[in-house]
Amino acid sequence: MVGDLQLKNSESVSLVKDYAKRYRLKNVSEVKNKLNSQVENIRKVLESQKYKGGTASAIRRKKVKELDQLRKLRRILARHPVEEETVKGVSYRGLHSLDSIESADIKRIVTKSYRRIQRVLKRSGLFVDVKKQKILGLKHKYSYHLRLQSPDILFTAKQSGWDFTRGLHRVLDNLEMQVEKKYRERKKKKKFF
Repeated sequence: MVGDLQLKNSESVSLVKDYAKRYRLKNVSEVKNKLNSQVENIRKVLESQKYKGGTASAIRRKKVKELDQLRKLRRILARHPVEEETVKGVSYRGLHSLDSIESADIKRIVTKSYRRIQRVLKRSGLFVDVKKQKILGLKHKYSYHLRLQSPDILFTAKQSGWDFTRGLHRVLDNLEMQVEKKYRERKKKKKFF
């Protein structure tokens, strides 16, 4: 995601989660199918009441609002692929406690960051441990433990917080900064010898 779309990420995930809970849907593909069927039904209703006036115009306005909301959800889901892209060298633990949307988000964000790290450390493995703490109420607390292992060095980073994407971005930024710092130190040592 780019720019301001990242700021709206937690809001968009909560919108999709609420929609999935309302219709008791389990994964992203079921949500997409339900959205598509609802959009088609609303289009048929709008087409049938195209030339009617009176109370039909009030119904039409209501259906147009519903259609706009469904289109917004559809745009959000377009950024969440159904098939998760697997990257060699990344292993996850604790994803079973998360929703399918959250786990897809985590895999997408970690993959993007890991590719940047791989430019510097070619032979490395990333271990991601995610814990979702169950607390009474609507919010959950998330904790992340990352371990980046290369043949000669080990990097670790930890972070916890209430907003799961913000915490994940912070822990990945922390890990990237550690790698950059170590890589710069190695370059300096090589220049002197």
